[in-house]
Amino acid sequence: MNLTLEEIRKIAKLARISLNEGEERKMAQQLSAVIDYFKKLQTVDTSGVDVHLSEGEEGNRLREDEARESGNQEVILSQAPLREDNFIKVKSVL
Repeated sequence: MNLTLEEIRKIAKLARISLNEGEERKMAQQLSAVIDYFKKLQTVDTSGVDVHLSEGEEGNRLREDEARESGNQEVILSQAPLREDNFIKVKSVL
């Protein structure tokens, strides 16, 4: 499938990115190659594959949630560029 430059411009607009003419042509080639690859994947016979099969039949194994010492507070605070009392001071983010 070959995407047109008009389609690439529409995709770029939706993604809110600006592309110059060279980037548009390159993106058209690359996205067309990706779409072609997905078309190849659609031809793979998966009829014998159990959709519920996963590597870990036991499900997710999570560690127990336990409190533990995170380190020496003074050593950690000494590595901060700015500090106020026992806190790391950062610029406000708005």
